[in-house]
Amino acid sequence: MKINLPVTDKEILMQKGEILLSRTDLKGRITYVNDAFVKISGFTRDELIGANHNIVRHPDMPASAYEDLWHNLKQGRPWTAPVKNRTKSGDFYWVEANVVPIFENGQAKEYLSVRYPPAREQVNNAEKLYKLINENKATLKPTGFKAFLKNIHETDITKKTAFGLSLLLGLVCLLVYRLSLSQEYGLITFALALTLIAVAVISSIIHDVIQKLEKCIFSIYCIAEGKYKNRFDLDRNDQIGDLLRGIYTMQVNFNSHLAETRQTAADAQRLNQALDNTNSGVMVADANFNIMYMNNAIKKLFKSAEQDIRQQIPNFSADKLIGSSIDFFHKNPNHQRQMLDQLTHSISTEFVIGGHTMRVVASPVIDASNERIGFVAEWLDRTAEVTIEQEINQVVSAAVSGDFSQRISEHNKQDFFLSLGKKYQSIT
Repeated sequence: MKINLPVTDKEILMQKGEILLSRTDLKGRITYVNDAFVKISGFTRDELIGANHNIVRHPDMPASAYEDLWHNLKQGRPWTAPVKNRTKSGDFYWVEANVVPIFENGQAKEYLSVRYPPAREQVNNAEKLYKLINENKATLKPTGFKAFLKNIHETDITKKTAFGLSLLLGLVCLLVYRLSLSQEYGLITFALALTLIAVAVISSIIHDVIQKLEKCIFSIYCIAEGKYKNRFDLDRNDQIGDLLRGIYTMQVNFNSHLAETRQTAADAQRLNQALDNTNSGVMVADANFNIMYMNNAIKKLFKSAEQDIRQQIPNFSADKLIGSSIDFFHKNPNHQRQMLDQLTHSISTEFVIGGHTMRVVASPVIDASNERIGFVAEWLDRTAEVTIEQEINQVVSAAVSGDFSQRISEHNKQDFFLSLGKKYQSIT
């Protein structure tokens, strides 16, 4: 088992209502993580994507827990347990892990892990159990007679029914034998007829229950695949009917959420298109200061300044900014992060990078619960503007000193600034 070291005694607590999400391929390689997962793990998204999920495994976790996890997943079954994970720095955090296979056309295509904040009682019980397992004083699953009883309890319903009916028929045969000794043929006939009726009724009930359970199981897995148009008998008035109506209601709710999600995605797409076509350079970063989005204007801005910026930042690439941290723009990233962490309103700052004077207006992005979930920054390259300001100041200073020979250069000037330079020359 992979052992991640070093470790510390510092616990990181999940926040109430927080959910950590990750997806892996069938070999356990991470293909997706949400922001909450990235933040608590201490790793960057680039370090997580493509890595095996055991990158967050804590050495206190017994190997048998993960053996049980993979045993269930390979059988197409979900798995849940309290899990102690390790952060990049060696700290630890407890989660209530829920891992399920995601099916497509009946075949598992990936695994989804959803983690909730565990109750403290769960953590305490898990710590005791895992310690005993690591000391070979306990096992994760029952053994011996307990395992035997568990297997009997979980035997297939059809086999249980067959065993029960066999036992009933055995008792009836014994009764018939005793009655035959006393030659009570009328009671024998009555007992046999009653037995046949009982067997027929019980078999019919069990068959109906199993059939409806199979229908429910099939429908639930269809829903898990995103197929929300399964048909149900909604007129049945027993507990099975209640189960069918409950699944149907869940399916309708999922369809509603799907429609809302599609609407939200459409709205986001329209917003992206609007931002892509605006002349202002817009960049969006998540709460961990990783760049999530850049519109066309800012892509063009960085592409045109790429060679100049590389003189200061050799590895700079305008095509690789998405997913990277904003830290490389700043000489003192910690100071910048502290400032943004405390940001409650828009602020404007100006700095020079690669000989380009950049003005950045940064604003926090706040969700409905008043939590900061990211930042939006508007970028403006003021290099041309600053250059002509300096040239005008030089010309004015020279004129004040009686030197009227100074002129504004038209080199590297376009549009408004070229026109301004020509007008200023005509004035002087």
